[in-house]
Amino acid sequence: MDEQVHSAKIKQFNADAVLVIRDISFNVNKYGDYYSIMYDVSLFDPELKKRFWRASVNNIRGLEIDDPRMRKMAEAILSQLKKDGFL
Repeated sequence: MDEQVHSAKIKQFNADAVLVIRDISFNVNKYGDYYSIMYDVSLFDPELKKRFWRASVNNIRGLEIDDPRMRKMAEAILSQLKKDGFL
């Protein structure tokens, strides 16, 4: 992670932690849609420049026409943070 890219915004918001979400793999169906995307999710301490939490989130597309994929991903991240005692 290149902390320098976002340093100004981190300082502007006086952030205690920075949540970084990176896609690491994906599956595409025969129509070219992203069926699933695997994310690496981390919390970093901006002062120490160290990661203090990490999880993998598999964001699988639902069968709904209006797929709430991002909401499901956010809920999965929050659930894991709660499970690990950070919320």
